[in-house]
Amino acid sequence: MDRWRQLHRSRYGNISYYSNSNRQRAQLHLYVDINIDECAVGEHNCHTDATCSDIVGADGSFQCSCNTGYSGDGVNCINIDECATDMDNCAEHATCTDIEGSYSCNCDIGYTGDGTECIDVNECELQVDSCDENANCTNIDGGHNCSCLPGYSGNGTYCYDIDECTTDMDNCAQKATCTNTDGSFSCMCSDGYTGYGVVCYDIDECENNSDSCDVNADCNNTNGSFSCSCKRGYSGNGATCTDVDECLETESMCGMNSQCTNTEGSYMCTCSDGFTGNGSNCSDVNECELDPSVCEPRLCVNTEGSYECTCPTGYMWNETVCNGKL
Repeated sequence: MDRWRQLHRSRYGNISYYSNSNRQRAQLHLYVDINIDECAVGEHNCHTDATCSDIVGADGSFQCSCNTGYSGDGVNCINIDECATDMDNCAEHATCTDIEGSYSCNCDIGYTGDGTECIDVNECELQVDSCDENANCTNIDGGHNCSCLPGYSGNGTYCYDIDECTTDMDNCAQKATCTNTDGSFSCMCSDGYTGYGVVCYDIDECENNSDSCDVNADCNNTNGSFSCSCKRGYSGNGATCTDVDECLETESMCGMNSQCTNTEGSYMCTCSDGFTGNGSNCSDVNECELDPSVCEPRLCVNTEGSYECTCPTGYMWNETVCNGKL
């Protein structure tokens, strides 16, 4: 067997041999295609952010291609900012954040989703709003609004009660009392008035017998109240009245020759015995004229308020008759 010596080995695997046996020169060309994968053995100059692709063929070589998210010739690759170059697919209501070789999408506050699709969050319906308990929540695109309920004031996130009574924001009647309540107020007619607070009417206590006057007093209705005054013949504060004894208080209440008799709430005057009249004016009664026989058989002599029975001059009464002259 001839001995062959390697003549040449090319990079691409073409091998040549020759034999010097018997000093005969002959050349045998043996071609064997043996590909070298530079990518696999690390004999390439691709960038770390590039992909090395082996090329099989006569020109055995490799190719460098920048990975997705990078740009360049494969040997030199730089990160692509998809957010700045509008190459992202983030939703309208999402924030694009560039990362090395890619980007991320995150829905904005008030929206939910995977970033490529974002839908509005109804904070009011889900009760994740920031409104005060005394505020109305109104959902808006990507957020919500808070407005304080009637009777409250504030920015909606914080609401405090309005005191309508002290700020003159109530509609209570002039004769009513305003009472502040949580988020509102109430009106109540003052004592002596009736109504529903916004309108109040005077109560006539005298007419409906709700006064406290004495039975012997007169009730006088006033605006929102009443007054009591004792009737003539009585004294007191109106709530309590006692009879006045006019006969004791004023001696000359009745006329001369008359008698004063106290009555409940008044008095009466009667002429004394022997007098006649209305009590205020009394005149002597002439008993002798009224009944000439009142003294028979004696003579009747009228006196002030009375009369006397006497015998004629010179005679003396002896119990039954007038005896002769003395």
